[in-house]
Amino acid sequence: MRIPVTRADLDSGRFTKISRTLIKCWPHGKLSLMQAQGMLAQMLGYRSLHDLQEAVKRGQGVAAPEVLPSRAQIIAGAAWKLSRCASIPLSAARLVAEGLRLSTLDADAATQDANVERTFERMRKDSEAQGKMLMLDETPAYLNPPWEPMTPLLIDWGVPPYEFAVLRDGSAFSWHVLKTLVNSLPEGYTEELAQEGAYQQATTKDAITRQFVMNELLPQAFAPLADAIKRDKRMPNGFAIRWLFNEERRCLGRVIENWMLGGVVPVVFDAESDAIFNALAEIMCGRAISVSSAPSLAEHGVSGYPVRIMAFLSPQLGGGFDLREDLSSYPYSRNGEPLDFELSPLSIPLSFRGEDAVLDAGSDGTFIEQGQTYVRHKQSKFLIARDIPDWMRADPRLMHLHLDLDGHQPLGKGAIPEPLAALHDAVKDALQASFRAARSVATARRADELVAVARSHAQPGALDGYLEAYVGDQVGEDQVWLQRLGGEIKALCPSLHAYSNLTLGGLSKLFEGSDSPKPPDNVQDLFPALVVMSAFCAAEVDIEDACRVASAESFLLVCEMLIERRTSTKTAFADALALAKLDSALARHDEAVRSIQRWREEASRQDKIRAEGAYLYAKDPLSREKPKTMLEMVSRVRSYGHKPVLATQSWHDFQGEAAGKGRLIPLSHAIAGAATDVGADADDSAA
Repeated sequence: MRIPVTRADLDSGRFTKISRTLIKCWPHGKLSLMQAQGMLAQMLGYRSLHDLQEAVKRGQGVAAPEVLPSRAQIIAGAAWKLSRCASIPLSAARLVAEGLRLSTLDADAATQDANVERTFERMRKDSEAQGKMLMLDETPAYLNPPWEPMTPLLIDWGVPPYEFAVLRDGSAFSWHVLKTLVNSLPEGYTEELAQEGAYQQATTKDAITRQFVMNELLPQAFAPLADAIKRDKRMPNGFAIRWLFNEERRCLGRVIENWMLGGVVPVVFDAESDAIFNALAEIMCGRAISVSSAPSLAEHGVSGYPVRIMAFLSPQLGGGFDLREDLSSYPYSRNGEPLDFELSPLSIPLSFRGEDAVLDAGSDGTFIEQGQTYVRHKQSKFLIARDIPDWMRADPRLMHLHLDLDGHQPLGKGAIPEPLAALHDAVKDALQASFRAARSVATARRADELVAVARSHAQPGALDGYLEAYVGDQVGEDQVWLQRLGGEIKALCPSLHAYSNLTLGGLSKLFEGSDSPKPPDNVQDLFPALVVMSAFCAAEVDIEDACRVASAESFLLVCEMLIERRTSTKTAFADALALAKLDSALARHDEAVRSIQRWREEASRQDKIRAEGAYLYAKDPLSREKPKTMLEMVSRVRSYGHKPVLATQSWHDFQGEAAGKGRLIPLSHAIAGAATDVGADADDSAA
């Protein structure tokens, strides 16, 4: 493919400027300006610089728009020519071509990218003139998954069938690198390869393609694992790099966190060194990092006896690969300096001895998972003794557990601390027993008795006023519907006639979330909510706070406590809030355990892959079949006999009436229209 050069490109010095850029990034020794111009001419599809100059003189520098469909294809064509003319790997040639700013040539005006820019500029001006914003429907472009058609063929040829894989020799394969190289091949490349001596024995295009891909492209998709991790920003499952700061927000280095396990590898790496990527490579291959092999950390002025300082993590500050990049990309940064990024205290001292630094948590502050030692971090995600309400601590099943924890019982060496796991199980059992006892108490009471308890705290009119102004918005339902629901509940329980329909319907939706009234034997569940909300009303608890702690189980327990006078009107909300916090702590503990289990499942899969012998690590298997696209799903709907509604809209509609009425048009129509207009203008000028 020839990329046209115009007289203006030569006279303005743009061609020479690109040649000088080529000199700076040339990977093989040095180039003179004349040599660089000659090489650039070959990259653009000419035989030599003289051939380019002659073509410009003859007026052959302008090509039809369809010859250059995109800037990406210009770069791909230039990279291809460079790789064949200078014997440079295609991946390296692409880096050179991408840095030459070929878009400054006049040929760029005929690309699809330029058409898109002209389209958006025209749309922007039209929208500013009319005071409207045009919405573009590009949903299919975003929902159709990308897929390489050569995937089955490449897998059959022996390409690793994964998005990312580490071979036994430690080299890492990246599918996206190979796919990018394959997609950058220009049309007719097999004909060019057939002229080279290395491909003389290949008799068909498929044979040439296979030989070229396997011998030249596939090796470029491999890299040392540490380099691939840094380049692709690919992390082992559950791991992340975190920057480490002191109280003055000065970066002390970086550490490796396993956020799925809740631990930090107790080795501190220098912020500028690549040693951390070698450590991540070890982890990815299933090997543990030894604290004794920690690399040195530049911390001047610290020597002699161990010096310990408090350290802080920044979980929101970028990916940990480049400090300057992360600082400049922080959402609240100014001139590359973050205004105030969040710091999470490690609560583990950073210990220096000379130039070596480790997180010094002591033997009790660490755990071991698959041979790797971690410092415990984010332990608040597990249930602890202070999460338990005071009135539950007297339970015999819990007393010795929380007393042992208060006495700093060792947590053990497991990722899930055994004492906290035992406490979690005991609390859940005790809570379920309390729920059963509370339900028995509520069931033993008649409906009119429970209504009497509720009225002893607040009269029906007061509760109606307490809930009326807020309950409709809080439960997110239409008030007319809630009133109908309350009326049906009244029909089931006449003892509730003193309360408004809105109050009863709102309470039912508040803690049940039901779409219809419960049968008569289950409407009894509404009475604990009535009792507790009446107590909240009497204590003048903010209605938003009251609704925030609402749940069937919480109301059941607090109702029992009110009936048995183990709490009062003034303390009922505090008890309900403590129950809500306990429920949140239990859910947080369960999620932490599930996270650890998910990590272990993935680690087990990687162990099986290593046992098979081909790979040390493999992630995301490639699909041999093309994923279903939006068009295919629509076609499937059509096959059921549903007729689609078709709508067409021309570019001229967009220019005139359509834009004025705020209609929606696909962006692809607009771009095609812009290209048509450009072609029409060119035809008119030629005529």
